[in-house]
Amino acid sequence: MHSVDNCPLCSASGKTDAMTDDEFAALQEHCESELVQKQASFIKQIGNSGSWHYDLDTSTLTVGTHRFRITAIGTHSASMDTWLWAWANDSFPDRARAAASEVQRLFQITGFRVFETPGIDASRADANVLTAMAVHVLAADGIFKALDDDRTLFLAVHEAIP
Repeated sequence: MHSVDNCPLCSASGKTDAMTDDEFAALQEHCESELVQKQASFIKQIGNSGSWHYDLDTSTLTVGTHRFRITAIGTHSASMDTWLWAWANDSFPDRARAAASEVQRLFQITGFRVFETPGIDASRADANVLTAMAVHVLAADGIFKALDDDRTLFLAVHEAIP
């Protein structure tokens, strides 16, 4: 797995203009493929743990007996087909919003405004793509989706907490 600092697709964007559509598509495909691998490992780690709880104040996720550090990525509303980045969500604790602002590095890498715009119209598929790219830039180990009625909160999962 690559971190953004040594990712050839991200480092190739060290130019001052935005990525081309083809460059962006290649990065998107890489991030989605990377997330599939990371997610398989994360699922294997938590097994069939049924109970879960996240705490944005402490940036932790507990799944069964496993605890992880997390970064909130964003929320998707199914009924409105909208996406709101966690860094722009006033209902989140300041600490969570500050950590989530690291995702804005994707704007510096790609030049695509979607990564600096607080909220956008977005399908569930769009939300999954944005999440995969966020996991990449955060060098996270996977994702956790917390469903609440109409809304899904996407969390980047980092290393386990002993």
